[in-house]
Amino acid sequence: MRTGTRDLLVVIVIAYTRVDGYTQVMISCLAQLHKALADETRLRIMYLLLSVGDLCVCDLETSLDITQSKASRHLQTLKQAGLVADRRDATWVYYRVSEDLDDRTRSIVGTLRDTLGEDTQAQADAARARELRRSPRCGGPGDLSADDRPEANVDPQAIPRGGSPAFS
Repeated sequence: MRTGTRDLLVVIVIAYTRVDGYTQVMISCLAQLHKALADETRLRIMYLLLSVGDLCVCDLETSLDITQSKASRHLQTLKQAGLVADRRDATWVYYRVSEDLDDRTRSIVGTLRDTLGEDTQAQADAARARELRRSPRCGGPGDLSADDRPEANVDPQAIPRGGSPAFS
């Protein structure tokens, strides 16, 4: 009987370690996500990508009145957090909200979209970005006209409106 108890204790310790390891991974992922969103410029970039669709760095520079290096640095942070994806078209790189977001992240991003949709600065940023889409400015051979650029690539039904994510 004593051996059985010891075996059960070993199983419980192993199970606890696995759950604890999973919890640590989840905490780490959530921390990275929130760190990526803990910057005004990155929030503004996310809102533009959510509301306008694919944008190149020069569109973000003009819409947000920031430098190319600042835009690229913030996009890299968002990309490392898994929030944005990019695609190359000749010499141009276009960014969009990642299609591979898990349910919790989709909920957070949905809340972000809804909240910033009421912000006057975010609305002005989006209006500038939409205007840029009507008149291509990159000028390279890979530049897409307003008709060829994808609109916001995230299905509005796929990102829940409002509320906070349910963590269980």
